[in-house]
Amino acid sequence: MAVTIAYACLYVDNPLEWASTIIVSYHKVLALEEKEITILYYLIAARLCISVCNSAHSRKENPDNKYALMSENPAWKLLHHWMTINPIMAENRFRSALGLPVLNPYMSKIDIVDKLSVDKKLLLWTLND
Repeated sequence: MAVTIAYACLYVDNPLEWASTIIVSYHKVLALEEKEITILYYLIAARLCISVCNSAHSRKENPDNKYALMSENPAWKLLHHWMTINPIMAENRFRSALGLPVLNPYMSKIDIVDKLSVDKKLLLWTLND
């Protein structure tokens, strides 16, 4: 899902709106779990990071391969834009599009980690260091 959204949104002005449309369409066929919706914003960002790293590697290894580099600039542009979007706002947009209740936009860092964590004790210990 994150890979699809990352590439589908490379050339659009409103990636959050496009992402929401893709999520709703996917959800109609195969329902997303809440934990998937919770991490989706971060997975999209991670995929964009991978994309720009792959492009940089390709440029170094084979600078004449224009095909391998064609998405680099749009990926950077989208990554920069994506990082200006509040992750909770993005999740709320996804949740709202799916008809799920939205989160409190003023959640604390601990609340967010608690919501995301599988091993809460380990993550909270890491945060306190």
